Amino acid sequence: MREEARKIFVKNLDRLMRIRGITQADISRHMKLTASTVSDWCKGKNYPRVDRMQDLADLLGVPMRYLTTESNPYELPSLLSEDEQDLVMLYRAAEPTARTYARDMLASHPEIKKDTESTTA
Repeated sequence: MREEARKIFVKNLDRLMRIRGITQADISRHMKLTASTVSDWCKGKNYPRVDRMQDLADLLGVPMRYLTTESNPYELPSLLSEDEQDLVMLYRAAEPTARTYARDMLASHPEIKKDTESTTA
């Protein structure tokens, strides 16, 4: 079971790092950890303590359970590609002003204006 938990953690960490554009060096610097500690997490050699896991989740802008669970409440239906899921996740994590900006950009395109007007939230 422990090995499975590490695999889930590594997969989720890798995906979140790609989405957020955060490197191992960024994590190491922000969390004041050695590069080898972060590398071991990313390779699944070690698993962070709960307090470090929470700090990591905070850095990545997600609830801690997003790092630790395979069946994730933030996952979207498989109708969406992984890129589309990543975009939705970025939108959900964005500040309100960034969300407004994204909606305004979409609304400025005449071919999709009708769709965005009915779904703005």
